[in-house]
Amino acid sequence: RSIPQYTTILSQAISPCGSLYAAATVDGFVNIWKTSQLFSVDTESPPSPIAKFRVKSGVYSLLSTQHYLLIGEKDKVTGYDWSSITDNEVQQPSWDMCLPQIG
Repeated sequence: RSIPQYTTILSQAISPCGSLYAAATVDGFVNIWKTSQLFSVDTESPPSPIAKFRVKSGVYSLLSTQHYLLIGEKDKVTGYDWSSITDNEVQQPSWDMCLPQIG
């Protein structure tokens, strides 16, 4: 049995329908799981994310709205449509908004 690797989760969000769970890690990855997987009684094999992608500038926060998973990055906010997140694939962001530089 292998020793699991651990990382720090900085932020998390649940889709409005309650079927998806997103967690952002300290290394800039956003992992998406089906919530039904997380509450499985099978403890021998931990659940795998259905989708995983990396945000190059880092993830500082996650927020769920009715339609979007919002990702707070270093210099912008990005919106991913929850309906575009499917097994093993995350589409391009639906939109992003660059934050003004101060100073």
